[in-house]
Amino acid sequence: MAESEADTPSTPIEFESKYFEFDGVRLPPFCRGKMEDISNFSLRSSDIWIVTYPKSGKRTSCTVVVAALTYGCAGSAASFM
Repeated sequence: MAESEADTPSTPIEFESKYFEFDGVRLPPFCRGKMEDISNFSLRSSDIWIVTYPKSGKRTSCTVVVAALTYGCAGSAASFM
């Protein structure tokens, strides 16, 4: 069992005692202490975020983004080859 699963409350009373609120959002225990860093993280207009689910083709997604940045988006997949 993962650490976050072990910390997951199983009853409403545990839920209220373990979860905490940050800027009006209720968060699980493993987020405690990290939210200040995340909220103070500075973004640039040139930043690109690639967010995928596990085992869903992250490498392919990254390859497509790099190709689009390198070669441009000419309207079809053939322009990448």
